[in-house]
Amino acid sequence: MLAFFVARAEDFFGAGEMDPATFLYGEEAILSERMARIGRKVYFYPSVRVVHEHGATTKKHFSRIRIRRMKLRSDIYYYRTYRKVKAAEIAAARLTYFLKDITFR
Repeated sequence: MLAFFVARAEDFFGAGEMDPATFLYGEEAILSERMARIGRKVYFYPSVRVVHEHGATTKKHFSRIRIRRMKLRSDIYYYRTYRKVKAAEIAAARLTYFLKDITFR
């Protein structure tokens, strides 16, 4: 899970900034897609480490179920909008999510 990225300001603005349809989840994948559209590449540097307390803020303000649902909405938006995944596959993903949600409460 990514929690940190660096981009040149002109590339960030040229790519259209962050997609306002998501919040906190899926942003890195969407920005990667947008960067590719303007001819920029995304690199991963495994030797660089950034200390990040994953979920520290969201866990203070949202329930675990709400966080999972926000992530699901962002993921579905990403796959539908940027990857053109078919509606039937999205429906299967939703069903799988809700079955898991019911099973592991």
